[in-house]
Amino acid sequence: MSGRTVRAALFRFQSVFGLVVVFAAAIVFSPSTNGELMFLNSENLFNVVRAISEIGIIAVGITLVILIGGIDLSVGSVVGLASVGIAELLTTNDWALVPAVVAILGLGLGFGLVQGIASARFRIQSFIVTLAGMQIARGLARMRSGGEGVSITYGDGPGQAPVPFSLLGGRTFNGTVPIPTLVLVVVAALAMVLLRVSAFSRHIYAIGGNEKAARLSGVPVVRVKVLVFGICGLLAALAGIVHAGQLNFGDPNDGNGYELNAIAAVVIGGTSLSGGRGSVLGTVAGALLVGVLDNILQLDNIDSNVQLIVVGVVIVFAAVRSACARAGRRPRPERRQGKGSSCPPPLAAGWCSRPRASPSSRRPAAPRTRTRPADRPAPHPPHRRRARTGREVHDRHEPGEPRRALPRADGRRHPQGGRGGAAVHRPLRRPGTRSRWSRSARFSRRRSTC
Repeated sequence: MSGRTVRAALFRFQSVFGLVVVFAAAIVFSPSTNGELMFLNSENLFNVVRAISEIGIIAVGITLVILIGGIDLSVGSVVGLASVGIAELLTTNDWALVPAVVAILGLGLGFGLVQGIASARFRIQSFIVTLAGMQIARGLARMRSGGEGVSITYGDGPGQAPVPFSLLGGRTFNGTVPIPTLVLVVVAALAMVLLRVSAFSRHIYAIGGNEKAARLSGVPVVRVKVLVFGICGLLAALAGIVHAGQLNFGDPNDGNGYELNAIAAVVIGGTSLSGGRGSVLGTVAGALLVGVLDNILQLDNIDSNVQLIVVGVVIVFAAVRSACARAGRRPRPERRQGKGSSCPPPLAAGWCSRPRASPSSRRPAAPRTRTRPADRPAPHPPHRRRARTGREVHDRHEPGEPRRALPRADGRRHPQGGRGGAAVHRPLRRPGTRSRWSRSARFSRRRSTC
């Protein structure tokens, strides 16, 4: 295996390798109780994956947006709007579970579609659109709840949520695996299948790689962008439902800062912010890496401010690593074939590798004009006898030879070159070119000036 192949594999799975390194470091620096490492405790590991479930669900949606070269800053506010909405529908409005969940998912989908239409249809930067969407969603959540949280209680009476909704805060498989983790696994698996086997995924990567080329190739750019933003809003609403189910509470301020954590997971996962390159697997690994890093720093009682600094350094390192990998993958110019050669390799063997003749052995350059005996009259092509100016047009005379007076359409005679006397002919035009006085040339000039 060559070094280039190894570097390509490291870049492609940089988040997975980074997760392995951080996991090994967490084992080394983990504190222990009763001879058992606290980090490797099953309860602690499941707490880690439960903590990153909401961020992971949001990060999957942001991955799709970043793949098309966009950004979505409104997902955190949509999480707060969805948590307040599901709490009010289940408790205050006494909705059934399925209609309430469908309504909130539809709300997130519609919010994302509106942002996608504003960004793609009206050619507004997604940063500006989603920044406005972040303020709008947060304002709607606070207006709906009156600026206060909505508590969720379970039961069959009025003002109580259905009991099955409480399963989002529970665990399955004998009380080991959290339900939010299963939701993340299902979402990530569906997104990976979508990006691997569908034509929609090829359109996403094509738009992120070169939007103009994708549009010229027939890709429905506007439609794909709108759908991607809709999917991102849908997943943000799903994360809000999971958040409310875990905490049994809907707060309009929930999800504050979630968009930055999700973008950090996407960047650490190896997705390029310029679009066209990335994967859902890398995003999930990046979210796990951040979760493991936060967990081990908390177990070691590291100051929270230091935790923020460490996570920031990891994000910068991941971005620099991606930039270096992109610079290394740029196509380099091929090495010149032969000494002093300036031709590309396919032509080097046929042209540049020929021995160059010395200046003394080179043949003189052919004259630009054709010679003609002095007693031979200049030809007058019959197809040029008539022109709109009323005089004959030709350019087959020798440079410096006086031009003969030619008849005009009205029968008078005058020198063709201009007023009074014989004019000097213009030099021969190159074979295969068009005369500036030909009919087609005049018509093309006339069309170009309209």
